[in-house]
Amino acid sequence: MLERVPKEAGERRVANEDVSVTRRAFRPADVHPAGIELDVGPVPVLFRTMNQFDLSTTHATNLGDVEAVSLLGGMRFPTAPLQYGSDGEPLNTDIQVGPGSWWVILGAAYDGRLVGSLSLYASVLGYVPTEGRQGLRPGASGRGALWLQLQPWNWLSLRAGTDARLDGVWHENGEVSPDTGGFIAFFSPAILLSPATDWVIQLAAKVPLVNHLTGVHTEGTYASLSLVVDL
Repeated sequence: MLERVPKEAGERRVANEDVSVTRRAFRPADVHPAGIELDVGPVPVLFRTMNQFDLSTTHATNLGDVEAVSLLGGMRFPTAPLQYGSDGEPLNTDIQVGPGSWWVILGAAYDGRLVGSLSLYASVLGYVPTEGRQGLRPGASGRGALWLQLQPWNWLSLRAGTDARLDGVWHENGEVSPDTGGFIAFFSPAILLSPATDWVIQLAAKVPLVNHLTGVHTEGTYASLSLVVDL
């Protein structure tokens, strides 16, 4: 009997797609296949009234510094091949590597310094899939992240925050697929090391805090070790 693998948006096995990268130090960012990013941050407007020594008054309107708010976009491709059993028949959809769907990814992110070496990163992303293989239709997914990051030295950064995911139910041949969909939130600590310019080593974990996934569908603690090179 095959065990059902939890269905995370776009894959059967949960994968951590969050890495941290920067050009000036450690700047967290979400990485997506074929992604684009457009900075459109809020523009502060300064209205100024100046009283001159000759008693004249001058009014001026100027734009302030734009904060680091970005629009995010990307595409996930159905590159996972269809898996077959020893009898030559396709394996059950529950244990396929991927659903064979295209995913459109849209969202927004904010990255700003709070005070001193403490910074804040927040992002919201939506994943919208097409119909996949074998009559499988994944559900749309929404993801959010909120992190605080402290960088006491140029080579070291400490990050803590939360990642959350809200998944829609999946359908198979027009029927609701059991044990899919729901909400889960993680506590997400990480240590980031920069041994050289534009090189970042990240040791991260995800510990479930709130688990409201539907049916027999649970996710445990994850740990990851990654290397990011900013080219």
